[in-house]
This record gives sequence, structure tokens and C-alpha cells, in this order.
Amino acid sequence: MSGRAVGGAAGAGCGVFSLLGVLLAVGLTVWLASQATSSSDVQDEAADQAAELGMRPEDAAALAADGRLPTEAAGTTVSVTDDGGLDDGESVFVDGAGFAPGPVDLVMCLTGEARLADGLAGCDPDTSMPTEVGPDGVLDAGYQVRRVITVADVAYDCAASRGACELVASPPGELAGAPSAALAFTEGLPAVDAIAPGG
Repeated sequence: MSGRAVGGAAGAGCGVFSLLGVLLAVGLTVWLASQATSSSDVQDEAADQAAELGMRPEDAAALAADGRLPTEAAGTTVSVTDDGGLDDGESVFVDGAGFAPGPVDLVMCLTGEARLADGLAGCDPDTSMPTEVGPDGVLDAGYQVRRVITVADVAYDCAASRGACELVASPPGELAGAPSAALAFTEGLPAVDAIAPGG
């Protein structure tokens, strides 16, 4: 009789462990599903911001995979003050806000081209100019614009259309999703040996 009681208790113990195992498996499945949903939400948000910033969705997805989103989402802005029409070599005033204190690079790029975090895709590295942002996160700098920029060994005429090129401001090595300001060159300038962006 006592043998049966022990066997029954052992069976009940196994049942408890089986139930515990099932509950653990269900809990783990729910947790993994929530992580996948959270990751999917971040990637969806990055894709939406990519569209707003003119970035390719795959570049935004790469940022999201690293746990980052385009910097304009964090309220970083940049603008260029000009007289309504730029000329080659003209100096402009660049101001911005929302930056982390420290070094920032200004560089001219083709508008809407992919700017990867690890390179200058779509940008002319020869136009890069370092500057510094103070503790208040405000960017104040002078910059000399160029009408013709060279990207991947091809010369592009930034005066071919208004906003064909942009000035990008980013911490070193963080070009993807960095804030930018469109550049508007004077219309009707003499022709140069360069192609129109997108042409």
C-alpha cells in the first residue's frame, strides 16, 4: 500500500515538472514573439523615416539593426543661409541644432543619394570640412560651396537644378540619416563640363 502512495506521489511530481516545462515553453515563445514584434516596429519606423529623409529602405534597416534611427528623428536640424542663388566658391552660413557636442563634418552630397555610415556614398569627400559643436548642441559655421562635385569619379553640376545637391552635417563616420540642407545655385550659369545629377 505504501508503495502505491510513493508511486502516486512520484507521478504527481512528474506531472508538476511537465506542467512547469509547458509553462516555461509558452512563456519563452511569447517573449520571443514580443522581441520580434519590437524589432519589426523599429524597422518599420526606420523605413518610414527613410522615406521622409530620401534614404533607401535598406540603409535605414541597417541603422535600425544597429539600434539607431536617422538622426533627424532625434530633432537634429541644419540649414544654409544664402541670398537666394549660390555661385561657385560662395561662402554660406550654416546653422543647426540638436547635435551632440563634439566634432561635426560638413560635406556636399547628391540630394537623395544613399549615405552609408561607413563611407561617403553619394558625397564628395574633397568638399568635407570639419567643425565643432559646443555644449549647447548648436552648429554655427561658414562653408564654401562648390558648383561641381565629384562622386565615384563622376563630375556633377549642382547648378543643373535647384536642390540637386545638399550640404550634410554629421558626426565623423555617421553620414547615414544625417541632417542636410538643399543648395540652390543661381539659375542660368554658364555650362560646365559636368553632368546633371540623376542624368
